[in-house]
Amino acid sequence: ANRWCARGVELLASQQIERYQTPEVAEESLKELEEFLSSSSEFNSGTAREMKTIFEDVTSPETKALVHQVLKRLEDVTLMCEKRKCSLKKISSRLPRPVHAVTPEPAVPLPYAITNSPIVFRRSRSTS
Repeated sequence: ANRWCARGVELLASQQIERYQTPEVAEESLKELEEFLSSSSEFNSGTAREMKTIFEDVTSPETKALVHQVLKRLEDVTLMCEKRKCSLKKISSRLPRPVHAVTPEPAVPLPYAITNSPIVFRRSRSTS
């Protein structure tokens, strides 16, 4: 269970959400995540309460604490993976923005008042 959790944390850390600019990349990561979650069936065969009940009667208090930590970690990693899965589904279902052709506008000439300003006029007089 601890190795599965460690692999899950590594997978989530390697999937940087900022790099998902295209739905294709998000879908690929979503597929990886779903495959990883399906590998947890051996741990998630029952709910956490069922597993806790099974171990309550059989284990010592120290072992109960360890089992509780492992179950909590399984739950946390599964929850993080499910949240990432939702984010990836949103990204992969996003429609690409249409590209609109835009015709360039003609260059705007400088206004007459700026080209005949006194500053420009004085400079041209001093050089004459």
